[in-house]
Parts: sequence; structure tokens; C-alpha cells
Amino acid sequence: MEHIPERSEKEFAFTPVEFTERWKAAGEDPDAESIVSRYSESVYLRRLGAYLIDYLIVGMLLAGAMFPMILPEAMQDDWAPNPLPIMGVSFAILFGYFAILESIGGFTIGKWVLRIRVVRQDRSVPGVGKTLLRNLIKLLELSLFMLCGIVSTILILVTRKKQRLGDMAAGTFVLKVKDARQPSRGRLVMTYISFVAITAAAVIMLVICIGTIVKEPSHYKTADGQYELQAPMTWSAAADDYEGELFISNLLSDELVLIGSDDEYTLDGWVTLEEYNDIIADWLPNALEVELDGTASEKISLNGLPAYRFTMNGYGDGERQAYNVTVTGDQNKYYFIVSWISKTDQTNGSIGDFRTRWQGKLDHLDEIVGTFKSVRGVVSL
Repeated sequence: MEHIPERSEKEFAFTPVEFTERWKAAGEDPDAESIVSRYSESVYLRRLGAYLIDYLIVGMLLAGAMFPMILPEAMQDDWAPNPLPIMGVSFAILFGYFAILESIGGFTIGKWVLRIRVVRQDRSVPGVGKTLLRNLIKLLELSLFMLCGIVSTILILVTRKKQRLGDMAAGTFVLKVKDARQPSRGRLVMTYISFVAITAAAVIMLVICIGTIVKEPSHYKTADGQYELQAPMTWSAAADDYEGELFISNLLSDELVLIGSDDEYTLDGWVTLEEYNDIIADWLPNALEVELDGTASEKISLNGLPAYRFTMNGYGDGERQAYNVTVTGDQNKYYFIVSWISKTDQTNGSIGDFRTRWQGKLDHLDEIVGTFKSVRGVVSL
């Protein structure tokens, strides 16, 4: 009997062939419906991931476009938003992003990353008309009426063609890139150029958004409503129960500004600004348990108002403080403005070293104090 050699399990193993490859090998040209109907529900995860990426980019574009337009007005007490410009810009960015990109190459940046493409029945790029219709209906599918996309999700998961309403109306399908027809070289070049331009724009818009938040000042009025300070949006009221004129702090750093005031009644008679400065310089260090730095008060001008300025320093429990105090006012009331930083400092360096190390913070505080002005315009003593 002829000997039959044994064969290893590996020699009987085979690699499954994708059904699209089997069709191609058989000389057939399947349409999109035939292919997508064989996909499992897992293709939805690709579509979901693509949407997350796309809406992150769209969100960056919207934020950069909206914040400079809205924030300056939103800082006003009587601001009432005009919905038309907001809706117009949102529609242009949201609709334009998807419709333009899908009409050029069949995919957005998110779809390109997840390797899926929007196609028509013959697996080619859908073109302008179909993508316009597809994305117009998407706006409806994202509405509260359609449960913010939940209905679309259910349709993709349960229908044989894996289509949402926009796909059904436009006759489009979402295929894996390897199953779709390759767009022309020109379309691919235009698509990748668009990707680069949009990504760059999204990054620029994000920078604009962050810059607007950081730089756009908030206005803080004194309790008597006569004066105001301007500070970046990272600042807020430090204590709601403060009984003085104003107390604000930086949410991101240990920077604080406090404003107190006196008039002829709390002073038991009117005094000159110079005399009031001497009163504050004598009382404040004891009240805060800190020390004057020993130098004389400096006479300055604060937005047209005469003013005096002196510095104080404090240390305790491993924290060191550097204070700048400005005293000013008008014919009705005097104000003292205390700005300071408080930092953990375990070194044995001098207060001069501490101030030098944090000079940038102290300069920033001086800029905020420098915005102190009357809401009624220039007043005089």
C-alpha cells in the first residue's frame, strides 16, 4: 500500500477571502447595497467614531467663530443674544463641513481616519446633490424631534442597508474604503488639501477661542456702583459675603484684589488724600498682620485721579505674600486697593528675591489696578 505522508494542520489552514474579492475574482461588480447588507452592526462603531472626530473639529471651528462675536456683548449687563447670527454661523460651519467634504471625496476627516466612505449605489462618490440632501436631513435627525440622533442610530443598526433617513432620501450608503470605488486623483488631491486647510483652521480657531477667554476682560463694579475694575475672565468674585467695595481673585493663580472705602462719616470728618493714605498705611499692616517695606509712599496718577502707592510684605505658615496698595478717591469717597500674591515659599531668601521671582504676577496685578476708573467718567477731588 502506498504510503500517504502526514500533513500538518498548518497545511490545511486557509485565509478567508472577503466577499468583495470573491465577486471581483468571479468578474462581478457588486453594488453598494449588496456589500453593505453583508456588514455586521460593528460598522456603526466606525460611523460613531467618525462623528466624534468630526464634531470635535466642528466644535473647534464654531468656538473660534462664536466667542469673539459673542463674548464682548455677553459681558454687558443688558446683553440679549441675537439668535440669527448664531444660527447662521452654526449652520454654515456644520452643514458646509460635511456637505463639501463628502461631495469631493466621499469622506470627512473622521471618516478618513476610520476608513469609511459615503457612496452612491454604484460605489462612487455621491456628488453635490446627494450630499446636500443627505446633510440637510441630518440637521433634522439631530433635532429634539428625532431625539438628537437616537432615531438615526436605531435605523442604522436595524435596517439591512445600514441607512439613516438622510441616506434613504439621497440614495447613499456608507462603505468601508476598501469596498468603495477609488475617487479620481483630482478628487483625492482636493480632499487632502481640504483636510489640511480645515485642520489648520480648527487649530487657529481654538487658539482664538482660548485667547478670547483669557484676554476678554470682565467688568467688576464697586459695591457703591461708582467705580469699576477690569480683569480677565479667569477672575471671579472671591467672597460673596465681603462687606467692602470689591474682592476678586484669579481662579488659576494665587492673585487677589480687594477694595475698601471710607467717607467723611467713617473717618469722623474729611481729611486730605495724603492724610488718608497715612491712615491706611498705619492701619492696614496691623489688620493683615504684615509689615510695610519701609519705603515712603509714592505719589502717582490713576486714570486722572491723584493716588498714592506703597508696598507691604507678609510671611507665615510657609506662605509668603507681596502686597501693593493704592490709595485714591474723589470728593465724595476715598478708596484703598490692595493687590497681592500668596505663594508657598520654603526658601530663606529675602523678600526682594521673592518679589523679583514673581515680578510678572505683580506687574499683572498692577495692570488690573490700573483699570480702576469711575463709571461716570473723569472726576476730581
